[in-house]
Amino acid sequence: MKLLKDAQTRFDALNDNVDDWRNRDAFESNLGSLSKLTRAYTTKCTGDVCKGDQVAFVQRHWERKAINRYGKLANVVVGYSIVSGVVEKESYGAEKQQHTFSIRCDDKELLLIKGRNLYAIGVWRKPWANEEQRHAALEEKHQRGGYARQLAANRRRDMGLY
Repeated sequence: MKLLKDAQTRFDALNDNVDDWRNRDAFESNLGSLSKLTRAYTTKCTGDVCKGDQVAFVQRHWERKAINRYGKLANVVVGYSIVSGVVEKESYGAEKQQHTFSIRCDDKELLLIKGRNLYAIGVWRKPWANEEQRHAALEEKHQRGGYARQLAANRRRDMGLY
């Protein structure tokens, strides 16, 4: 996938400074602020991906290698990659209401990814042939999300947490 010139510059800067953890957030937000990633992925949809979307997003690669101040191994970011594919399935976990996506990557591999990781830096999608169908899929997703949040609130209330 060929990134737009501005996107490629920002992505290269992000990968070049992967060890600079103090400025990593600034580099990530700089890349995530792009409205377009490529000529095909023209719509920014960070926070609002639904089943059927063809998406491209920036994925962090972690490695357990650094020793933290408590003397234990800690995970550190070792690089970034651009992943593209089609969202085949998305669901809210029954226990913790964590949003999970199943994405069929362009290389036919199935990737399971949590929403917090998918949305972390930025997500762009291709336009649908019929945006009304996407709107209907998005409404159904939002209804399921509201129902899952209500169940979690009821469960916490029943446990006496508030």
